[in-house]
Amino acid sequence: MDVQMPEMDGLTATRQIRQLEADGGIPKGIPIIAMTTSLLKSEIDSCYAAGMDGYISKPYQIEELIGSIHEQLYPPV
Repeated sequence: MDVQMPEMDGLTATRQIRQLEADGGIPKGIPIIAMTTSLLKSEIDSCYAAGMDGYISKPYQIEELIGSIHEQLYPPV
């Protein structure tokens, strides 16, 4: 999820997805990984507070994205 999108930012979009899940009685199941150019701790904290599951900074290497997705789908035991 790009944090800085036009019309609706990624934080708002994530909050709405999480609300739809809660309203539908669906356990948190959609992994959402933040993508942004900011490395500020406050920005990262805002991503997690909005309900995002992970974070990678742009520009990113494809291996970082794949690794983050893998981490969300197959968390360490």
